[in-house]
Amino acid sequence: MKKLISLILISTYLLVLKAQDFTLVVIPDTQFMVMNFSYKNSSLAQFTAQMDWVPAQKDVLNIKFICQVGDMVDHVDYPNEWATFKNGWTKIKNSGMPWAIAAGNHDGPMAQGNFDVYNTQFPASDWLTNSWAQETYPVGKSDNNVSFFTASGMDFIVVSIGYGMDATEYDWALSVLNKYPNKRAIISTHDVNDGSFTALAQASTNVFLIVSGHYDVGEWNNTFVNNAGVTGHEIMSDYQDYNNGYLRYYTFKPSENKIYAYTYHPLNQTYRTQTSSQFSWDYNMSTSNPVIGNFSINPTAPKSTNAVTVSTTITDDKSISFAKLYWGTFAGSITNLVNMTANGNTYTGLIPAQADGTTVYYKVVATDGDANSTTSNTSNYTVSNANAILYADYDGTDLSFTGWGTASFAKIANPVITGINVSNNVGQLTKGAGTTDGIYSTTLSSKIDFSTMNLIKIKVYSPVIGTFLLKLEDASNSATFKEVTVQNTKINTWEELTFDFSTTTSNTYNRITMIFDFNKSTANTFYFDDLKLAAPLATNVNELDQSSINAFPNPATNEIKIKSENQKITRLEIIDLQGRTIKLSMVNSNNETLNINELDSGAYFLRIFTEGQLPKIMKIIKQ
Repeated sequence: MKKLISLILISTYLLVLKAQDFTLVVIPDTQFMVMNFSYKNSSLAQFTAQMDWVPAQKDVLNIKFICQVGDMVDHVDYPNEWATFKNGWTKIKNSGMPWAIAAGNHDGPMAQGNFDVYNTQFPASDWLTNSWAQETYPVGKSDNNVSFFTASGMDFIVVSIGYGMDATEYDWALSVLNKYPNKRAIISTHDVNDGSFTALAQASTNVFLIVSGHYDVGEWNNTFVNNAGVTGHEIMSDYQDYNNGYLRYYTFKPSENKIYAYTYHPLNQTYRTQTSSQFSWDYNMSTSNPVIGNFSINPTAPKSTNAVTVSTTITDDKSISFAKLYWGTFAGSITNLVNMTANGNTYTGLIPAQADGTTVYYKVVATDGDANSTTSNTSNYTVSNANAILYADYDGTDLSFTGWGTASFAKIANPVITGINVSNNVGQLTKGAGTTDGIYSTTLSSKIDFSTMNLIKIKVYSPVIGTFLLKLEDASNSATFKEVTVQNTKINTWEELTFDFSTTTSNTYNRITMIFDFNKSTANTFYFDDLKLAAPLATNVNELDQSSINAFPNPATNEIKIKSENQKITRLEIIDLQGRTIKLSMVNSNNETLNINELDSGAYFLRIFTEGQLPKIMKIIKQ
């Protein structure tokens, strides 16, 4: 009987613990307070009170995370302001509570055009020693960062993005959100007013809250709907111009499925109680979500004549209200929708046939009767009529390598799921200072036949621009070999390199050797994936020199002129930052004018299709 009572008490305690209230603290622009000369009714005492009050509330409010949303200092080149902020922030650091900073324009870009000083004051290497810290972007810099925390049985991700998010940072942030679709996501940033952060949240399936500062108008609270149909809130709070010393905190109450916002002045010990300062909203915090199993496709090697059936299992302790299959032919535009059909726990959806050479990206969103939603990782397949031979994708087809010198190989989880590569696993090549150190494969099952397929393609992610050498060898006689080198064109971005073996003798080579950043002595880590033998995508068509396609003016106000020196332009698409095609024009000429007068001001992607070639994608700005 005593054991039974003890078990009941323990179970009751765990349920209470799982559902207990917790708090997220947001500290807006501190720039005037750390100046310490009473500018606009600011004072150092206000900042000191904030830094004392937050750690003191750690247990009282059950604080689980602290977001600082930028403009820590007013003058990036004033060491005394940095010293004052860091002296106060040390109290936050010493409290043991997880925290992250989204640097503002005053923290670097406004005066210097970069975050170099901020990176010196808050090095990424220091922040990454914290248990909640996951990654920074760019690698080695603190400009943007990712944190995890857990509260009341829920897993959260905080993506903190510094001032002035550009297209590469947008892609990185969306890839991070897509990588962890089942973590509840918060975006913390300095300035949201250009609409790109709302677009980022709408393109995700897990963002429910955006917090920011920057604007001295005080407060606002807007809503958005993310890609899973969940309503989220974009909230700005900044009191620097008329009421320095206030901060914002959000108390989550799982038992009520509500979030409560409070605005508090620690020095004066007063709350702002206006409706813009103290409010609440409904947010489902039930922790039972649908579970989506592994995908299968039929046929497994689709050709351009095949529609593809995607199948998966979905389970839950409640009924599944709906399952949606999203697909697209651009990693940033997975917006085509198919409602899946259920047969027990198995759900299927049909993706229409696509052209030869097309890569199709897809994911599933499942929602149960309590409106709890789960989003799968994104998968992809490539349509090929050429029956390309896949040597390695590390998601089912592996090829092992051995390193020599300072080089080594490992199969790892994909650390950068973005752009053209959203697979789960990749190969990693790590090399030291050896200029010709690399890796060689195990012996292939057969010698390579180049009679119909004479290109070897590989996706790479490189921290440097350099020469990539791919060497084919006879495993029984390494003196028999063929080498081809290619220069990569992108840094810290997945790109596909193509090695031309069209003049190579068939049935001679059965081992692949790779040297990345050939003839350079710098130590680096590289990632690679989807190593395959393939035929050219287009025959009897000149290879497209994408530098021969131009779009101007950019930025533009009313129209953009597109000129292609070689192939005729066949189709033009404008895509917004959510990945939606908002303008389409079918054409047939080398020179086109696209009217953009009806577009709202902001950033877009222009996709240019030409005869027999893959499209060129470029960023444009509508003024």
